[in-house]
Amino acid sequence: MIMRFEKKSLKRRSVLPHKLLLLSAFLCLSYICAEAQTRKGDNEIRVSYGGATMLNDPVIFVDYGDKSIYSFLLSNLGTPVDVSSSGVISASYNYFLKDWLSVGGSIETAFFYTRFENNYSHGKEFSSKWTHGSVTLMGGVRFHFVNKEWVRLYSDVNVGLYMLYGRDCPSVGTDFAFQTSPFGISIGKKVSAFLELDFGTVYNGGNVGISVRF
Repeated sequence: MIMRFEKKSLKRRSVLPHKLLLLSAFLCLSYICAEAQTRKGDNEIRVSYGGATMLNDPVIFVDYGDKSIYSFLLSNLGTPVDVSSSGVISASYNYFLKDWLSVGGSIETAFFYTRFENNYSHGKEFSSKWTHGSVTLMGGVRFHFVNKEWVRLYSDVNVGLYMLYGRDCPSVGTDFAFQTSPFGISIGKKVSAFLELDFGTVYNGGNVGISVRF
């Protein structure tokens, strides 16, 4: 009798986690399938910061129009060692064609700081200064696959033009820009906070910001 009682108790305990799992799956499915928030015709402005972007080669830009001895000596006092980025500051606008689809454009900027090794101290002295900057203009589409009143999940794809300039050089280099966010989450109603995971030619990594819908 004792053995039968123990077997039945074990059986009941083993069924309980399965019921809880099925209940959780049902609640999640009900949440996803519920009526979505109406956003067609809405406008949204977003401001964000984040990501890591690096220059491929540390290059010092000097004023090539100045041929003086002072300019020559100044440009040769240090050897570029590495380049660090301030992170990407971004502003964007989106218009909702459908509740699940929006289109828009963005502008991004970043600043680069080059670390120099003093050629006359044999690696004992270093200095850092702002040497480069970038501006990126892109347009793209965003797909909202979960669109609730307080929580939204989405992904987007953007293409455009990347421009790199040097602080002491008048020339500007341009290149094709591609950026995608396979996962983004936005929490809030009219004013929302969002977190994205971004990859592309402009920057990589996490991106956080705020948005206003009107």
